[in-house]
Amino acid sequence: MTSVMALHLVLSPITPPTYKVYYKLFLRLPFPTLVVLVITLSAVAGIVEEAAFRGYMQGAIERRHGPVVAIAVTTFFFVLMHFGDIQAMSAPRALFIAVVSVIYGVLTHLTRSILPGIILHSAGDAYSLMLLWFYWVHSAMGNGPIGFANASKRPVFWLAVGELLVFTAASVWAFRNLANAAESRRKVLSDGIPRDYRSV
Repeated sequence: MTSVMALHLVLSPITPPTYKVYYKLFLRLPFPTLVVLVITLSAVAGIVEEAAFRGYMQGAIERRHGPVVAIAVTTFFFVLMHFGDIQAMSAPRALFIAVVSVIYGVLTHLTRSILPGIILHSAGDAYSLMLLWFYWVHSAMGNGPIGFANASKRPVFWLAVGELLVFTAASVWAFRNLANAAESRRKVLSDGIPRDYRSV
């Protein structure tokens, strides 16, 4: 999640997404109500989207065509679902959503469960919305000039790039360990099943 947030910090100054749809909620709702609403919306989004995309769609495709095709197809439709009138879509935002979808897809494939994805998805949404509220309250939404040329002049941008590289490397290491653990678990389970039943 840290590497994903770093990716967001790198992409936002280049083509910042618009979050004006949330500003009305920030204006109208008392803070305790806003917190409850954010937690509820995040939990519902995490449960419903992970069950639908990673549980139902990815699971069915993966059984027939393998994990790579399943994650690719699921990611395409997951990104497509986020196009709409509520929030403007841009290339960096589409890339961000695609990366997040791939992470959830790989996590589901390795753990054989949507539960880790639900937790990560819900927590990530809640954290992102509360961080957006914090930036909105402190008028730190980055209304300056956009584009790589302008972003590259700010030290905080390169700090985000460094954070992205470090935590992406850490994420790859963690996923490799998870893949090895999953393979070991499958081998142990397979060794404990009689040969006649392994193909069932």
